[in-house]
Amino acid sequence: MVVEKSKEKLIAEALDLLLKLEHAMLELEKDISQLDQIESVMRYLHSLKGIYAMFDYKNINDNLHQLEEIFDNVQINKIKLTGDVFETTYTAIDLYKRQMLDTDLTEEELEKPYNELFEKIINILNTSELTKYVTSEITQSHYQSGQNLATWYVVIRPDHSFFVRGINLLKIFQDIKKLGHYKILRHDFSHLSNNDKKDSKANAFVLCTGESLTKIEEALMFILDDCNIVKIADFDIFNEPEFEEKITHFENEIKFKHIEGTTAKKNSKYDSNTGAAGNKQTPDASELLIRNEQIHRISKQITSRITVDSEKLDYLMFLVSELVTTKAELSLAAEADSKDALYNAIEKIDKLSKQFRDNALNIRLVPISEMVVKFKRLIRDLSISLKKDVDFIVQGEETELDKNIIDMLAEPIMHIIRNALDHGVESAEKRLLKNKPAKGIVKLVAYNAGSNVFIQIQDDGNGIDPTIVRNKAIEKGFIKPDVVLTDKECYGLIFLPGFSTAENVTTVSGRGVGMDVVRHKINEMRGEIIVDSEVGLGTIFTIKLQQTISIIDTLHVKSGASHFCIPLGDIKECTETSTDVMQNVESNKFIYGDQLLPFISLNHAFDLYDSRPEYEKIVVINKNEKKFAIGVDTIIGEYQAVIKPLSALFSEHKFLSGGCILGDGNLAFILDTEQLLQIALIKKTDEQIVKKEEDNFEYY
Repeated sequence: MVVEKSKEKLIAEALDLLLKLEHAMLELEKDISQLDQIESVMRYLHSLKGIYAMFDYKNINDNLHQLEEIFDNVQINKIKLTGDVFETTYTAIDLYKRQMLDTDLTEEELEKPYNELFEKIINILNTSELTKYVTSEITQSHYQSGQNLATWYVVIRPDHSFFVRGINLLKIFQDIKKLGHYKILRHDFSHLSNNDKKDSKANAFVLCTGESLTKIEEALMFILDDCNIVKIADFDIFNEPEFEEKITHFENEIKFKHIEGTTAKKNSKYDSNTGAAGNKQTPDASELLIRNEQIHRISKQITSRITVDSEKLDYLMFLVSELVTTKAELSLAAEADSKDALYNAIEKIDKLSKQFRDNALNIRLVPISEMVVKFKRLIRDLSISLKKDVDFIVQGEETELDKNIIDMLAEPIMHIIRNALDHGVESAEKRLLKNKPAKGIVKLVAYNAGSNVFIQIQDDGNGIDPTIVRNKAIEKGFIKPDVVLTDKECYGLIFLPGFSTAENVTTVSGRGVGMDVVRHKINEMRGEIIVDSEVGLGTIFTIKLQQTISIIDTLHVKSGASHFCIPLGDIKECTETSTDVMQNVESNKFIYGDQLLPFISLNHAFDLYDSRPEYEKIVVINKNEKKFAIGVDTIIGEYQAVIKPLSALFSEHKFLSGGCILGDGNLAFILDTEQLLQIALIKKTDEQIVKKEEDNFEYY
């Protein structure tokens, strides 16, 4: 059994391998002639078997062995890559993920899906071409060259030392395969153990070969001390009827004694090709409960595990060494009471802190390709379900985002993709009538621009008709009939709670979970979403995000005795005006050049009237291509804010997105400019406003 710390790493590695396996299958499905993808699938199956062999997941190990047998025969053209092979493999991947992450599942609940999966695999393996191959493989094999065939029975006793020593059983069995034809057995050896726990965990295989015992020992040299090798026939026992029963009878008769000459060196990594865990005893209910609790705890930590480029870690070590050196300089400067040396050391620390910040953020950045596989699989399954032929194109997979953002972003993007396939892309028949290609296109494009990352989800489908959207909004009471809206403002209506233009509810979308949830999720990441569309040509959803959400550059301001931070990327300009002038403006407007901007005073918003300066500082905000102004007492300067969540006491203040601790220990509130924009744009005297009290939303 694996030690606790190893479990966490192995489960994370298993989920990563399942993701890679899924990606390889999706690529292979596009072009089944890609031999490199078949090899990748085989490699991932091999690696997964090695990982799952460390746990008591007998079902997974058995299935992986069977899947490996399928693709082993795909490689030699004995099994064709049909839709059944792909569907079965996808089903297996989903089931493995489910068992790893859902701790509420019992073995009884898993029995039915695993039996169904087993039947699918057997149906594939029982194809006529493969049956011919299996019965004639030995006579056609490379080792039938006049040599006398013999059958050998080999027992291996894997234990935790295999993992510690880094034994790679996959490579060992690759060498065994060169000797001849073998079959792995899954039998219970507990009755043969003679109170030897090592024997009770034994695994066995039968090998038919024309090679000598020496050759077999050479193939097993790294684990020879943990093996027993016995010749059981001077002929090919695989051709004998009911050979499994004969092997079982042989196991009951034999007493495993050390065979002279079976000693060897030990080395390498355990990555089983034997399905070794399949021979372990089924755990009782208490053991299963403990294991489920462990997996549940580990699964919560998996999303926080990321692969880091070694160069980033090297640079981190360099910064640490620089910090140690600077600390020594600071101590010497303090002892010598030298102001110049002290200022130089402080300046270095300031520089190092920024470099540490940038390095820490870079370490957290991962390419969006991590979540793209989910979308490929989603489109593949939905296109089959909806009977639509869709090509999914990805550009900019290497674009990096904070790991936390990627985890949060997957859900809203998946919802947009569902809508694109269900409501956007037309059926092949309708597309041909419109002189479009029968195959639709959904494209995901990611790119960097300055400190922001843009992700676009595009489709070449129906597009969004602004007139239909406007009429639906009037019908549902969101706006009054005399409201005049631009096309972009009409597109914005689709983000209202409960808004939908779908005529029918489907299993894919239109089930009450609307685009308002998408916008809410993106706002939580301090992002923006913009819609562009043209009727008949398609729709583009553009998501604008900051590369990280943990540390941001802000403008530190103050009103009354309270401190606030405004995201620097949202600020267009800072100016000032007389406090008396601002008190006398009508309808909370601020004259900015030739424009009249909506205005919010933080003193008014937070009831901060302790003191009023002679001149009020104005911060002009540009958000979602709309401008508004914020009035503050004092502008202090730029500040790198480490964002901390606020407690429930501040839940009513929707325009606060978090807090940060200033250098003097004071708390500063981080303003949510998206929410402030909504507040600034509200015009109480406008008769076009229709308020939905239940959603606390106003649109005009």
